[in-house]
Amino acid sequence: MPLAEHHPKDKACTCNQLLFKGKINPKCRNCHSRVVFGSLIYYIIATIVKGFVGLLTGSKILVADAVNSFADCVAFGINYQGVRRLRLSPFWQGILIGIVMFLSGVWILSDNVAILFVHLPGHPGILSLFVALVSFLATTHLYRVSVSALKQKPDNSSIYICMVQNKANFYSTIVALVGLTLAEAGLVYCDPLGAVLIACFQFRGAFVLFKEAFAEQIPNEVAIKRRVATALYVLTVLIVLLFAHDAHDTLNKRKVVLIPAQGQFAQSPVENMFGRAPYYFVADMTQNKTVVFMNNSQFFNGNTIQMLTALVRQNNVGTVLAAQMDPEMYAALRSVGVRVYYIDRPATVEQTFAAFQDGHLRMALIAHVYTGFGRNQGRWITPW
Repeated sequence: MPLAEHHPKDKACTCNQLLFKGKINPKCRNCHSRVVFGSLIYYIIATIVKGFVGLLTGSKILVADAVNSFADCVAFGINYQGVRRLRLSPFWQGILIGIVMFLSGVWILSDNVAILFVHLPGHPGILSLFVALVSFLATTHLYRVSVSALKQKPDNSSIYICMVQNKANFYSTIVALVGLTLAEAGLVYCDPLGAVLIACFQFRGAFVLFKEAFAEQIPNEVAIKRRVATALYVLTVLIVLLFAHDAHDTLNKRKVVLIPAQGQFAQSPVENMFGRAPYYFVADMTQNKTVVFMNNSQFFNGNTIQMLTALVRQNNVGTVLAAQMDPEMYAALRSVGVRVYYIDRPATVEQTFAAFQDGHLRMALIAHVYTGFGRNQGRWITPW
């Protein structure tokens, strides 16, 4: 029987109640597509919010969840168009969405494995926990709605695909919430490890969709399988190489480090204000030597940024350690490819360098400087 068009006066239709009660009118095309559409709208919002907060707080598991949500936006878009326009068969919907889920899993896995080898993760912050909790509650409701809708329409492939994705995201949000809680409690490696687990959920969801899609008898099935496998292999290799190159570049940049100091000796305290430091230590681990430079522009003669940028270039500095830095200085250093790490407590140059080598300093995401009344009240949000 062809699907009936939706009519606003049809009392049997439950479109407007679907997202709240999980009901569906089997004769209405809009009803079962509303499940997919509601999920699509949520994941668009979730991608923006989780991605922004994850980057702001440095939480890898929240960024992974945002990548997961972005993949779902693409997947739900494919799914929704397949329902509304009827241009994509259930087979091709499953294949395309499976590819998106698999590649997002590869992206998340490569990123976080690289992080485990590059530097020590930090505390994600309360804001990350709040976003993860809201995401968990919303995803739980969407999963319950899609399961209820599938029970009423078990032969609808689009709702089935939607349910598989919502199920994967349900478990992902549980992992994100637990991982962030443990990371905030001090087990900081739970942040990237939780992101790796989210990638595994993506892989599992992709394999489920591939299995269901290829369960159908279609022409040229062997040739299509071979092409899908080849495409996944090539794209996976490219993603892994991208993050491997980034990790290698990061490790190379860690070999020449610049540290602001109050004196000329390794036991001298680190200067808090980066641009006002009387001296700068440049430690070159490739040649096992340290050179001290005097800051001739520390008293605001207008060329501090130019002097430090030139110093960085001449000595091939790849990493700067600093406690406070203004936005102009931070932007200038990032423009020449320098990575900035945050000094979170007073210490000597020798102690700070040792902490950096041991991986105890966090990479800075934005500039930070003490200014005005109530200064530094936002440190619970950002690492600076």
